Amino acid sequence: MKAHVEDIFTDYEVYASQIKNIYHSSFRFETRDNWDEIYKDFLKAKEDLDPDQEFHLITALSGDEVLGFSISNFYSYFTYVPYLAIKDGHRRSGIGSAICEKIIEIAKEDAKRYGIKDSGIFFETEIPSLEETTNVDYKELMSGRIEFFKISGYVFLDIKYIKPPPKGESKNGEREMYLCYVPLSNNPKIDSEQLIKWVQIIYEEEYELSETQIEKYISFLKQSLHERKEISGIW
Repeated sequence: MKAHVEDIFTDYEVYASQIKNIYHSSFRFETRDNWDEIYKDFLKAKEDLDPDQEFHLITALSGDEVLGFSISNFYSYFTYVPYLAIKDGHRRSGIGSAICEKIIEIAKEDAKRYGIKDSGIFFETEIPSLEETTNVDYKELMSGRIEFFKISGYVFLDIKYIKPPPKGESKNGEREMYLCYVPLSNNPKIDSEQLIKWVQIIYEEEYELSETQIEKYISFLKQSLHERKEISGIW
């Protein structure tokens, strides 16, 4: 099915219920973030309370039907994509690739606007082996996400980092996830110090963590980097 991909942030309310349903069907209750907190981020960005943050809601639309969506944030140096989901029945149809192409296009525009030359995009995905579920379909979905990033030519870092509990909620707890990186310059490599700096910004800006929490999570990231430091083509 052919879809039109665009940033519909200003028209979010028109498609809100569809986006929420796709989100809930794409992530297990035990691991997904609180949608109310995500909605608060929409309102905060819409009121332009944080002028240094560029907030984007990219959707794939077929008429009035939402086939997939992503949420991305530009944080002065890089773009962070905490959510990317495709409607059941439309996966492996090119919808995800079309959304990612739009993410990259907009991320390049944001980086150019701020004069950033060596920018990039971070995606994250669950680690199937760590997901405590007997649902085979869900584990296949997680593995499919990893395979999608790899075949799309993105740099799958195979580096674990800790995703903190959602803002305003602690029941889900922290969890280990993989990082995937998309360079926006001609240099496909990312320096480990730069990676640490950018992930620290995610912890500060996206999750509003305390210095103690950030120090704990960055220590984990450094250990993960140490274990993968000999990967050719990345460091």
